[in-house]
Amino acid sequence: MQYETEHFDSITALYAHLLPTMDKKGLYGNSSVKPPRWGWDLNTDLDQTMDMARKGGYWPEGAAELQSVDISEAAQTMAHGILPVIVNDVVGGTIDVSEYLQGGPECFLRVEDEPGHIRPIVRIGVCVIASADVKAHVMMNRGRAILALVDALELQGYSVELTAMFVALHNGLTYFCNTVLKQAGAHWDPSSVAFGLAHPAFARRLGFRALEFNATAQHISAAAMAAGA
Repeated sequence: MQYETEHFDSITALYAHLLPTMDKKGLYGNSSVKPPRWGWDLNTDLDQTMDMARKGGYWPEGAAELQSVDISEAAQTMAHGILPVIVNDVVGGTIDVSEYLQGGPECFLRVEDEPGHIRPIVRIGVCVIASADVKAHVMMNRGRAILALVDALELQGYSVELTAMFVALHNGLTYFCNTVLKQAGAHWDPSSVAFGLAHPAFARRLGFRALEFNATAQHISAAAMAAGA
């Protein structure tokens, strides 16, 4: 098995990498420019997806949808029994989505750290490519569960790095396009994390675009087109 990996430290870094390809056509497959439809990409074409990526994954509707389940409450439930008191503050390790969307200044959740304590880093990679028949609401529910886990780990004293992984494989070659959604030590932004984990166009537009213009792995895109991706 051979591996080809591209790594981007942010959604905007992925955008900058893909920008020079926008006036070009892939040699093998062109899933990234298929006509949009609701069930596949929420009617979001490549140009629209790139504009969202240019803004760091700006998707306020996704952030609002994440709020429909209280991730903060789920995270605290996961971490129950080993935590000190958790309070809202103007700074903190995780974000309180409800307060964030209401514009409140104390939109972070904070736990007192011991002086001089170094938080161990946990790196989580999430595969964001899904079968063509997987609907957006299913991806959103999965995103909620992942964010609850991230918050629970943060509240337990870990520093979490969260990476979205687009993965494709064919004939012994596996391609990875990894994009960091949350750096270790930073809070997660509800809009951009929702975009990376739950918006189907992130993988089906940007992931495929990266694959289609990777010199080593671009031939895999032809197999993806044949499979109906």
